[in-house]
Amino acid sequence: MSSDTSATDKHVEEAILAVLASLTTVNSIRPNKLRKIICKQVKGTNWTQYQVVLDRMVSENAIQTKKEEGEKVLLATGDVNTEEPTKESRIQTKKTTLQIPQAVARHLTRKGHSKQKNIEKNTKTMMKIDRSQKDEVSLTIEAEYPTNESEDEDNKNDDNDVEEIVQKRINAAALLIKNMIKSYKKNPEHFEKKAGGTFAEQAEAKKRKEEILKKRHKKRSMDEQRNNKQKKKKERKFY
Repeated sequence: MSSDTSATDKHVEEAILAVLASLTTVNSIRPNKLRKIICKQVKGTNWTQYQVVLDRMVSENAIQTKKEEGEKVLLATGDVNTEEPTKESRIQTKKTTLQIPQAVARHLTRKGHSKQKNIEKNTKTMMKIDRSQKDEVSLTIEAEYPTNESEDEDNKNDDNDVEEIVQKRINAAALLIKNMIKSYKKNPEHFEKKAGGTFAEQAEAKKRKEEILKKRHKKRSMDEQRNNKQKKKKERKFY
């Protein structure tokens, strides 16, 4: 004979009150987010039972509600700290540090940090460059963990998913930087360009310029000859 493992309404009600009382950094919580927490905490309950119990508690004024941006939210019942948290306390980040050559750092920050900004945008990371060392530069790659304010109402990603996402972003940015370092070691002249390019590039550019000038001069000479012939024909007199 199997025992009934379903939760009672009393268990669900107690869990709801406990969660609302435990809120100390926010004044309210969305019903859908609370539902996710309750269904995870109370074994044997489901979304339907949660909603029935919640509606009854609201109708009996056991829970206070209010409208925020057109949506009903549930008010916390505990002592809420209303002091505005600093940005550092609201946002948690994961970071890693790489040592990169000075030339690669210059390459990243050239033209208004265009390379750096492109990597940050594509990998959803932030990079900080420390040039206090002489030969190598410290590059710190950071990725933000989603905050409560940024999570969707169903809180789709659990802690393991979030950790994996953040790590993947850091790994993607680090891979791009490591590939850039490999490219620098293979072709350092591409990163350490002198004024006007390398000597080989300057010679090639000079050669191309000379060829263009020769073609231009040859074309001008041909045009002049053609014009002179046409002018002579017009000046020729017939008797």
